[in-house]
Amino acid sequence: VANRAGGKPDVLVIGAGLSGLNAANLLESQGYRVQVVEGTDRIGGRIYTARDSEVPGHPEIGGSGIGNSYARILDTASRLGLELVPERLRTTAAPEDMMYHVFGEGILAEDWPGHALNPFQNKKDRAIPPNIYQFIKYAQHNPLPKNDLQAWQRAEFSSYDVSVFDFLKGVGVPEAAINLAAGTNMSYGTHVHDLSVLMWFAIANWLRTDQESGTSAPRAISGGNQRLPEAMAAQLKSEVLLSRHIVGIRSRKDAVELHTKDDQVLRARYCLCTVPFSALRHIRLD
Repeated sequence: VANRAGGKPDVLVIGAGLSGLNAANLLESQGYRVQVVEGTDRIGGRIYTARDSEVPGHPEIGGSGIGNSYARILDTASRLGLELVPERLRTTAAPEDMMYHVFGEGILAEDWPGHALNPFQNKKDRAIPPNIYQFIKYAQHNPLPKNDLQAWQRAEFSSYDVSVFDFLKGVGVPEAAINLAAGTNMSYGTHVHDLSVLMWFAIANWLRTDQESGTSAPRAISGGNQRLPEAMAAQLKSEVLLSRHIVGIRSRKDAVELHTKDDQVLRARYCLCTVPFSALRHIRLD
């Protein structure tokens, strides 16, 4: 694999989301030859603006808003000459227009509190819409001091660095209710056992501070947030390799090898993985 600047790469970066593209740009700024390898057929990771051919109006399928404290994103957009515009309004179904689909059965919101498939135990919890239940619990038990955005890093709060599952189980939420209320809408992480509730406490504290700061509303990239990773990729000295599904990573004495599903072997001295650890579960590591 050779990049546009010539020569084989020093570093292979797995993942062409914001983390991978940012890491690649930083490494190149330090003089490294870098090759980004992406398993899907597009860049952007969790940033994904739909094409008009997919959904008219090209809505954001991935990350939709850039908050006022997203300093690195705002700085990167500014450096790349991208225009910031107000975030498009999100639409949320009114209760009378909403239906839950649980174990193959459609349930109207008005029927949910008394329905046999409602896994919550007490009357108050059974009446809470399952899509917001976890957030209510986080707000009720958040130990972080208001407006202290660094508090989550202090040792005194380390005992809260437990999984969402363990936390909710510990406050008396039945396992079936955890899987429904938290496991079907993770927002972050991949399942209730690998996401720390301390992260949710920190996010909730930040959101509260951001909302009360009186600053401007969240913004977005003009033309769709997909323009940001596209511009970051365009800065690289090498083309991002798309549709390279990694099935194996091998460490040799003087190099790292990435083995792809179509029997390609990519080599470099170093390898940096920026995808979630859960994405590596089916990769063979030698």
